[in-house]
Amino acid sequence: MPIDTIIVGASSFSSLMRLYLEQEGKYHVVAYAVEAEYLKADAFDGLPLIDFDLLASQYQGISVLNTIGYSKMNQARERIHRHLVELGIEPVTYIHPSAVVNSPLGAGCIVLEHCSIGFRNVIGEGCIFWSRTTIAHDCKVGDFSYWSPHAVSCGNVTIGKRCFIGAGAVLRNRIQVADDCLVGAGVYLNHSVEECGKVFACHNAEERTVSSNQVF
Repeated sequence: MPIDTIIVGASSFSSLMRLYLEQEGKYHVVAYAVEAEYLKADAFDGLPLIDFDLLASQYQGISVLNTIGYSKMNQARERIHRHLVELGIEPVTYIHPSAVVNSPLGAGCIVLEHCSIGFRNVIGEGCIFWSRTTIAHDCKVGDFSYWSPHAVSCGNVTIGKRCFIGAGAVLRNRIQVADDCLVGAGVYLNHSVEECGKVFACHNAEERTVSSNQVF
């Protein structure tokens, strides 16, 4: 029997994740949930849209997937994840059948088509890996980081919490990146980043003067 599931979020990504979940036949999405301040309708994507605060009292024991994206440099997803844990709900970890995952994942991660997560990696909670992301080996990926399609981390890389890695970005081996950094699409980052919140948005990894929380 499919597992009844509520999706937290009401975005295009949320409805897309419903398709992934139901395509496998393992999950049956019964509703979407958002915080009260975002509850502007009774339904979303043809299903009930409910108050997030009702999850603990009226939907005990139900499976919950957190689909909040990179808003506020992933802080919004982290906040929802922490709240779910406080309510005694462990967020669902979703791994697409085509992904190859050879390292344990933290709770609430989402791993989409043809991702490759190699051996001896440490993957934090609530990370999102879009299609064809590669995490090579011996890497540490911080909680709530967001990896866009075709992003690549070479071996022995440490990525801080809440980082955003853009589509097609490549992180050179043996570098360290501090928390809350943004590596833009197509960037080749070939050096470590010690200061939190830095933005690299050019192909040559030129540092921008804005902080990451001014971008998302």
